Amino acid sequence: MNGVSDILKMTDTSYPESFFIFSHVNIALAIMLQLPF
Repeated sequence: MNGVSDILKMTDTSYPESFFIFSHVNIALAIMLQLPF
């Protein structure tokens, strides 16, 4: 996840709003992937 966050930080300067939305989506996906199915 560190590599992904670094890429998002790079795009944060150009699109801060999209960065926050995208980070929240990534957090939700990470939680979903950790759930046992």
